[in-house]
Amino acid sequence: MTLEERRANAQTLYEEYVSTVSPCEVSLNAKHRIQIESNITEAHKDLFKQAQDYIFSLMYRDCFPRFLKSRIYKKLCR
Repeated sequence: MTLEERRANAQTLYEEYVSTVSPCEVSLNAKHRIQIESNITEAHKDLFKQAQDYIFSLMYRDCFPRFLKSRIYKKLCR
């Protein structure tokens, strides 16, 4: 992938999931959002890695355990 293609893909990901005005915004803290915004023009291959790790951590510690305790999940297990 060329640098221009990586930049375009990074910009698309940013607009769809990182931007605070995105309808599909993921739950990132300011540290990760600023890191992405500061480095988006470089579009290196690990640009979203820290944010990805943060989201997986949130899912593992919060969302997934709550889902396992939910009525919906318990109903599906029957």
